[in-house]
Amino acid sequence: MGNMILLADEVEGKRFFPCPKCRGRNLVDEVEHGGRTRVRVFGFEPGE
Repeated sequence: MGNMILLADEVEGKRFFPCPKCRGRNLVDEVEHGGRTRVRVFGFEPGE
């Protein structure tokens, strides 16, 4: 499937996947788990 972090948008140093329904942001970062790099959702910013 590839590295999902490359598909995330970035604004002001924050990486996120936008929510098309509420226009919020699912904040993501990279973590290493089991010897592999994964994308982790660590927060949410509501839309305007």
